[in-house]
Amino acid sequence: MLGLFSVERVDPLAEHLCDESLEGMGENNIFHHAHCLHLPEENRPELSHGVLLR
Repeated sequence: MLGLFSVERVDPLAEHLCDESLEGMGENNIFHHAHCLHLPEENRPELSHGVLLR
């Protein structure tokens, strides 16, 4: 699964998710931290950005 994010360890992903301002949901009921995770499009050609945010 980490390969989808082009990392070998969870640390690079987790360091951006520790900020308390990312807790809770936004106006579209999407968790704030979901916007911080970036999954390169070449690793998910069948999944659009919109689908991932559902």
